[in-house]
Amino acid sequence: MASEPLCPDPSLWRLSLITLHRDRVALHLRPVRNAVTCPACGTTSSRVHSRYRRRPRDLPWSSWPVQLVIHTRKFFCHHDQCSRRIFTEPFPGVLARYSRQTERLRRALLELAHASNGESAARVSRLLGYVTSPDSLISLQWQEQFPVPTPQALGVDEFALRRGCTYGTILVDLENHQPVDILEGKQAEPLTQWLREHQGVEILARDRAEAYALAGRTAAPNALQVADRFHLVHNVGDALKELFRSRRWEIPPASTAATPVKPAVTIEATPPVKEPRPTPRKQALWEAVQLQKDTGQSNSAIARELGVNRKTIGKYLAAERPPACAPRVGRRTKLAPYIPYLRQRWAEGCHNSSKLYADLVAHCGHRAEGAFLHTLVLTDVATGWTECLPLLFRTQEAVVQALGRARQLLPMGLLGLDTDNGSEFLNAELIGYCARERITFTRGRAYKKNDQCFVEQKNGSIVRHLVGYNRFEGEAAYRVE
Repeated sequence: MASEPLCPDPSLWRLSLITLHRDRVALHLRPVRNAVTCPACGTTSSRVHSRYRRRPRDLPWSSWPVQLVIHTRKFFCHHDQCSRRIFTEPFPGVLARYSRQTERLRRALLELAHASNGESAARVSRLLGYVTSPDSLISLQWQEQFPVPTPQALGVDEFALRRGCTYGTILVDLENHQPVDILEGKQAEPLTQWLREHQGVEILARDRAEAYALAGRTAAPNALQVADRFHLVHNVGDALKELFRSRRWEIPPASTAATPVKPAVTIEATPPVKEPRPTPRKQALWEAVQLQKDTGQSNSAIARELGVNRKTIGKYLAAERPPACAPRVGRRTKLAPYIPYLRQRWAEGCHNSSKLYADLVAHCGHRAEGAFLHTLVLTDVATGWTECLPLLFRTQEAVVQALGRARQLLPMGLLGLDTDNGSEFLNAELIGYCARERITFTRGRAYKKNDQCFVEQKNGSIVRHLVGYNRFEGEAAYRVE
């Protein structure tokens, strides 16, 4: 093995001084080049702007840690169109920018880290004179880059770093089944730049994203674009789902007569009654999405431009025609077996029974202090009949009086009353009234507003729609209401 010189590169520096400290050896190096090249434009400059010192670590000297004290220079760039007017003297291949250790020290530490784990390599490094830690060795391994040959068969697909927010593109060598690179974003530009830098891709396996297809046509026009097996099966599955969703299948009932057993059951699809047509808004949105399809933009970018949800953009991109709402098919409910009996009783004149759901709507405006008006809402679930009566005060007597007036307005008798758990309903006055009038009194479960969903819906569609959310108080407002 060839021995390393004391100075990392004699062609760049000359050794001017060696100082011995308590825990290290310091080598003072001065640059020897008269002119250096600007890293931005390549112009040679010899005009020095200023000097400063860099103190990177180098290979140890007989188990003594070595620190280099480099008198680094800054130069002026005289090129008129260069973006950097002042640049620092570079040391390519020996000392990287902002690095705290030389390249030969970094290679030695990587060899130790690859030979064992971080903790063991750090202990051995301290014995040899390397100043490092386990975390630093692991960080060096993460920063190490390996040259990867350009694959002939390249697989491209997107993945989510944070679902719905941040995405990336992964490149895989399909022949060796190894990841090649990870690109930021799922647009066409990063993949186009990568394909231009890595010529030689013959087969490009991608998904259905138009951005990847555009990148392949732009940067690798001679490459054969194919769909991988996963997306082929996915396309078939989507087509079958769309077929089954657009048809109504019926199995003919089995015959009671003795018939020969057939080897298979034939399922016939009933043709749709009427071809569904898209609305003008869906037609216009679908056409706008199709115009943006070949631009290579992401679904989120198109969604922001058109002002819709990104999931809607994905659905419209996958659709071959504007989506239309299929005609509704009636569902069989739990009430269906009893509909003939109910119709018979209604035809016989049985119209005088109902169960009312009750609730109070407060007209307090934006503040709840003081006295204000309420509206007692009574809704019959079976017929949808609704009565709204004003209350001057929220008391049990006022609720009983309003219920009496509502019974006079109802076209049918009252057999049941269901309320929430408010004190205006759960009191001796109202419960006694229901007992005397033979009205079945029930209440909803605590903290379960769905038990009162029918009357809650009327609160918004009738009371709030007509009266609003203003504050009403006093006898005058009560008379007007």
